[in-house]
Amino acid sequence: MLACCLLASVAAAQVLRPSAHVVRGIVFDSVTRTPLAGAIVQVTPLDSGSQPTARAYSAISNDSGAFQLTGLPEGRFSIGFQHRALGALGLESLRQVVELKADEIITVNLAIPSGPAIRARRCPGTAGTAGTGRDGLLAGFLLDAQTGQPLAGASVELQWLEIGLMRGKYTQASHRVHATIAADGAYTACGIAGGAPVGILATRSGYHDVSGEVEVPAGGTSRRDLHLVASSIKVGTATLVGRVLRADSVPLARGNASIPELGMEADVVEGRFTMAALPAGTWVAEVRGIGYSPQALMVDLTDHATTPVTILVGEKAQTLEGVRVVATTSADAKTLDALLQRRRTGGGTFFLPGSDALASASVPADVARAAAGFQYITDSHIEGRILGSRLLQRCIPTIYLDGQIFTEGLRLLNTIVPMEQVLAIAAYPDVTSIPMEWRDPRTCAVFAVWRKRP
Repeated sequence: MLACCLLASVAAAQVLRPSAHVVRGIVFDSVTRTPLAGAIVQVTPLDSGSQPTARAYSAISNDSGAFQLTGLPEGRFSIGFQHRALGALGLESLRQVVELKADEIITVNLAIPSGPAIRARRCPGTAGTAGTGRDGLLAGFLLDAQTGQPLAGASVELQWLEIGLMRGKYTQASHRVHATIAADGAYTACGIAGGAPVGILATRSGYHDVSGEVEVPAGGTSRRDLHLVASSIKVGTATLVGRVLRADSVPLARGNASIPELGMEADVVEGRFTMAALPAGTWVAEVRGIGYSPQALMVDLTDHATTPVTILVGEKAQTLEGVRVVATTSADAKTLDALLQRRRTGGGTFFLPGSDALASASVPADVARAAAGFQYITDSHIEGRILGSRLLQRCIPTIYLDGQIFTEGLRLLNTIVPMEQVLAIAAYPDVTSIPMEWRDPRTCAVFAVWRKRP
């Protein structure tokens, strides 16, 4: 209604004051790094004392974030924009002054500030936390999915696991952050682990829970609105259409898709599934397949609309989501951080400090017993797998020690690297799972070992 009234006043003003002056530009969201559609751009004339006058000119940015205002008179103007994203981040409209002389076209680009800048403004008490691993900000709106109204008494909790080093020993600690929720439903959570998936749980009595994962850039900001659905609502008019792919981009032949909170399920056939009659709101969709780790994705569904999603599944491996390595000044912690990043972007099985497989192994090769896609024959003979036309050939994995190729073989590796010196092991069973920097026409699998360092 506000946008309509503003645009109507603009049209009237343009009839009264025809002119060739044009102000155009793009509105950009620096948090999501995408153009901002639907922003109401306002241009207000300034009087001789640089105070805004009653008249205002307005336009709405399109899907590409572009806007254009025509018919403006000469003079000095204040230009800014309004958008729901500003409210979610606790920001006021950021305005700048332009001056129109003669008949001209002026380009003015507008933007939501960068994630680090917003974090510094919204979380002032965390100014010295950059690089600590708990330097992220998550913000958004928590609303009723049907009415769009704020939910009094609701809760948003973030949680993750940290692996740290204390007195020469690795420790694990669980961390929780409760978001603050304003009267308009805007929530803010400071001190979130950055650069790693973090568990999020949104609850309110009488509503379905939303339990999934979000990720905040290290030292930056993420925005995630949550639309909770009343627990009495089980069906609706929304449809979810999914595509399920393996790590090698091949569709998953058979599997199961579900929204556990609703008890809704659908078969995955040749990489596709459809779930209809769903209530509009925020849900977590999960996909399972034999031999693959369950994968979940948070989705927002709209009444009378079809929402497409793509979900990637990886082979069963140690679950590392929601894990953050701290004590980043040590060489070992940096190695573990790099391994976690690889796990989030590729395949393979990862064994970190505290892993049962590491604790029970007598020699490094024993860990291959628990590695997906590997065949353990003896402690000096393990095999990966060949894909495609080479299926019947053997795959002897390439051995890496501390990031470098170890050509002396598994038997010598077991001899010179006792288990008490092993920090972590990564096992990549086939060519599709191997990190790009280690791929080679002669390499069909990789068994990598890292030793502890001070």
